[in-house]
Amino acid sequence: MGYELLRGLYLGSTSNADLTDAHQRSVIHVKTPLDSVIPRLAATGLDVVVTGNPGDGKSHLVRTLLDRGKLEGADVELDLSAHDEQEVILRWEEAALEARPFVLCANEGPLVTLLEKMAHSEPLQARRTDLLQQLGRLVVSAPADLPPAPSHAYLVDLADRQLLDPIVISEALNRVCQPRFVPSDPWGRNSIVQGSVDLFLNENARARLGRVLTLAGRRAGIHVSFRQLWAAISFAFCGGESLAALERMTRDHGDGTGRSPLDRLTSGLGQGALLSAVKQHADPVLAPWPELDEDIWFGGAPSEGRWEAEDHHFQAPAQTWRAGETERALARFRTIKRLVALDHTMGDRLLDRLEGASGSLTGRSDPELLSEVTLGVRRLFVSEREEAAAPAWLASGIPVWSSLTYADSAISTRPHVAVSVLTPEDLELRRPQRPPWLGEALGPPPELAWLHHPPSGVGLRLDGELLSALRRAATTEGPSAPPEPVQRFLARIAGWQERQPIQPTTDVALLSAPRGDLLTAVITNGPDGARYGASHVGR
Repeated sequence: MGYELLRGLYLGSTSNADLTDAHQRSVIHVKTPLDSVIPRLAATGLDVVVTGNPGDGKSHLVRTLLDRGKLEGADVELDLSAHDEQEVILRWEEAALEARPFVLCANEGPLVTLLEKMAHSEPLQARRTDLLQQLGRLVVSAPADLPPAPSHAYLVDLADRQLLDPIVISEALNRVCQPRFVPSDPWGRNSIVQGSVDLFLNENARARLGRVLTLAGRRAGIHVSFRQLWAAISFAFCGGESLAALERMTRDHGDGTGRSPLDRLTSGLGQGALLSAVKQHADPVLAPWPELDEDIWFGGAPSEGRWEAEDHHFQAPAQTWRAGETERALARFRTIKRLVALDHTMGDRLLDRLEGASGSLTGRSDPELLSEVTLGVRRLFVSEREEAAAPAWLASGIPVWSSLTYADSAISTRPHVAVSVLTPEDLELRRPQRPPWLGEALGPPPELAWLHHPPSGVGLRLDGELLSALRRAATTEGPSAPPEPVQRFLARIAGWQERQPIQPTTDVALLSAPRGDLLTAVITNGPDGARYGASHVGR
């Protein structure tokens, strides 16, 4: 049960609910608000359709509710894809006529096909209408876009569920550390797996790894399924290795170098978007803290505070470096800093710096985020040095840049023109909105926002990846290629402006290319036609 269950959660059999039994499901099940929301909705007599992507946990969740007797009286279909749509429709019609709630698990593609075929089912028309109104509208940017409250069928889309919550991750880690999940008998106290179990018996360490995984996934702007989350936790404990391989690694890394759970998560050896995101965005080694780095390099540990779960003793990396083992010294430094993040009283402060260095959409006021995004979009095209010599109008907001050529050339080499600017007063920040009947059942809101231009209705979706690009633009010089979403946003704004009445005075800015030479001019439309004012060359 123990090790093979743990290892199988990383791309193995126990990551698939269809291949687990009730006991295994109970061991890996992490309770979320949906455990009570779905039975509550079904108890009202309404139907519930649970949809999402493969691996989101649809079948696992509903099977677990069945195991625990939470869906008594309901007619349950665990996998729409395993049956002919017409067969499912007939079962659903029968349940509707007998006033029994119907609970269906379905991937989104098959669900869309089913809804098309339900158009010919008179008993299910009200349910079909409810579901079509909810599909794709359970996370929106404005309250007016939310669907009306359902009268016959609720849709629960697990693709909208946010599992990157330190509380959820901490509970999953807590389960792994229980003897019924990973019995300690097969390993000695110095083994890699047992060392991870001992570490995560500490509540602080669980919470800190939760922060790391949360930062990684949100910063990368990815949706994380329960399958991906369990795969990452499994990899942190055992790296996907066999027990024999772990025993060899325990012997080969007797000094502890490379044996931290974060060493494995940031190794680049694991598969999956979440593991890639940890390596790229949430490695504590990336957190700037010169004083701590110096303590670790010359002393092998922070100079203040204490280790929590275990006293770690490392030779100072500087000493190893002086002995000529440069690669080993650097690896030891990285291991120690990652262990500080998880198992030291300074760990939270280190993670604060990591989160501060990467930034976040949450915890920021709308005016702060709007100001940052406005600056970033502007600097994608005009660098700080070039902007310093530009007229004030060009730096008052976001110039609406349009490409001047139809040539098949890279966006980074195309000339651009702007004749107007979107000021902060022209724009608004919108945050994710969810239907009130779901409440907090799907976890924290997504790490998203929208830059919205109310007059035109055009919006720019802001996620972690785009926000990172805007931050880099605000602090760097040199050529750049504006991200495609920004190009589309500005092009749609420009198209809307072309349909508006012509203003009597138009300011014009010309760019040889994004971050290239800047030329500005003033065109005054007088009674005798256009008159061109003075021009300004930025360089």
